[in-house]
Amino acid sequence: MTKTLLYKAFRSNFFISQMLEGMQAGVGAVIASVTYEMGAGIVKEKDAVSVGIMIGAFIVSCIFGVNVVLIILVCGLLGVIRTLFAKRREMK
Repeated sequence: MTKTLLYKAFRSNFFISQMLEGMQAGVGAVIASVTYEMGAGIVKEKDAVSVGIMIGAFIVSCIFGVNVVLIILVCGLLGVIRTLFAKRREMK
C-alpha cells in the first residue's frame, strides 16, 4: 500500500508526469520501429508460410482479441514444428 501512495505522490508532480508521458511516446516509437524492421525482414525472405503466420497473428490479435501470450506460444510452437520438418528433410 505504501508503494502505491509513493507512486501517486511521485506521479502527481507536474514535471515527473510530463517526463513519464514523453517516455511513453519514445517507447511507442521504439516498438513501432522494431515491429517494422521485423516485418520487413519477414517479407524480404519471401517465405509464404512466415508471411501467413505474421498476418494471421495480426488478425487474431486485432480482430478477434486473442491474448498476445497465447499468440506468442502458438507461433513459437509453429516455429519449432517448421524447424523439425526442415531438419528431417535435410537428413533424407
